[in-house]
Formats: sequence, C-alpha cells, structure tokens
Amino acid sequence: MPKPPAPVAVPAVVPKPPAPVAAPVVVPPPVIAPVAIPAPAPQPAPVAAPATRAIAAIAPTAAPFAAPKLDEKLVEQIFSCLAPGLPQDWKRTWVVVTSAETGVATKFYVTTSYRDEDAEEFVPCNVQEITRRITGLNDSLPTEQRRWKSARLAINSEGEYELKYDYAK
Repeated sequence: MPKPPAPVAVPAVVPKPPAPVAAPVVVPPPVIAPVAIPAPAPQPAPVAAPATRAIAAIAPTAAPFAAPKLDEKLVEQIFSCLAPGLPQDWKRTWVVVTSAETGVATKFYVTTSYRDEDAEEFVPCNVQEITRRITGLNDSLPTEQRRWKSARLAINSEGEYELKYDYAK
C-alpha cells in the first residue's frame, strides 16, 4: 500500500480585519448671516393733481396750517343763505371773514367768470348767521391755529368748495 501523502500545511485563512469605517462626516449647514438690505433711495414726492375741490385764492396766503374738513351740510346751509342773492349765471361766490382786535368783518363776493378781478360784492340773506357759522369752525381747530386773520370760504357753481385761513401778521 502506498503511503499516504504527507500532510501539507495549509496556511490558515485568517480573515482580514475589516477596513476601519470612517465616522460619517457631518457638514453643518452654511451659516446665513442677515444681510442689511439698503433702504431705497428717497424718491421725490409725486406732484399730486389738484384736489377736485381746489379753488384759486384771491391773494397768496402764508397759512402753515390746514383748514378743518368742512361738513357738507354746513356748506349747504351757508349756500342756502347765499343763493338768493346770486345772479343766475354765477360761477363762483366766496365769503371773507376778517378777524381783528376790534371785531369781525364779513364780505361776500360773486363772479360770473372764474376771475377774482370780475367779482362784485353782494349781500346775502343773513350776514350774522353765516359769520357765526364760519367763526364757529374755530372749535375744530387746534389752539395754535385759532389766531387766523381771515377765513375764506369759496363755492363754485359745480358744487366744489374750499375753506382757507390766512395767518399773515
């Protein structure tokens, strides 16, 4: 019988250690710092179209204050007293109340054109009542605005009206 083959040394298979696994890389999210947004460049104020109730003044005024908003009913009451004295073809009428140390004076004007130069004085039905109503508007003015020298209420034939105060010294 033949001899069995000699045992051959078989190298032991040693498993390779696994390659080290790197820890996952955590990338923090980018830091977003607030960015100051530049303010828009100042734009010049748009030039507004004249209000529908604008009426040219008889004389330039130095009024730094705005007149109070007129109640339409008050204007209607004043106009109802003015209307009987107006000519049929009137275009504009106005009342000028002048305040002085000696008292209050009121004048009434009407024109059949829109030119102040063409105005004529007239007498309405109740001068004292119209004067009282216009001077009564002082209650709606701040204290520093109550020292006006004249107030002008203008009404045109299309129903537009405007109240202006003159604070000239």
